[in-house]
Parts: sequence; C-alpha cells; structure tokens
Amino acid sequence: MKKLFIILALLAATVAASGMINKPKPEPVYITATAGAYSTTWELACKLAQEYGDERDVRAIIYDAQQLNPGMNLNVIQPGQKIKFRLEPEE
Repeated sequence: MKKLFIILALLAATVAASGMINKPKPEPVYITATAGAYSTTWELACKLAQEYGDERDVRAIIYDAQQLNPGMNLNVIQPGQKIKFRLEPEE
C-alpha cells in the first residue's frame, strides 16, 4: 500500500512538473512611452510593468530601456521625450 502511494505521488509530481516546464514563454512587448512633466524613467517603467503584467525587477526593465535607447540619458528625461521599453508579460 505504501509503495502504491509513493508511486502515485511521484507520478503526480512528474505530471505537474512537466506542465510547468513545457509552457512557452510569452513574446516580449515593445512599447514607446512619452514622458510627461515631472516624469521619471522609474515611474514610467513601474507603470508599464504593472499595466502589462511584467513581474521583473524595475531595474531590469530600465536596463533593457537603456539598451533600446542608446545615446539617451535616461537619468534626465524631458517632457515629450519618447522612450522605448521592452516588457515581458506573464500569462
């Protein structure tokens, strides 16, 4: 009886794990945001992450934005400035 229970438990764990492993990762979403008066890159990244369901650390989203906007100083942004972001939404 114990062996049957252990076998069933292992089988259930294997089935559950295989379902998690085989899920395809959603495609990233590219968004261009326009800075408003008194906007910061941090605030824009937080707002977009929440809106699109990106659960990564905000610093990772800002790092990606720096890579997408070469030559742009994201520490000092101006109203009307357009900034590209890459978001990884969860399912």
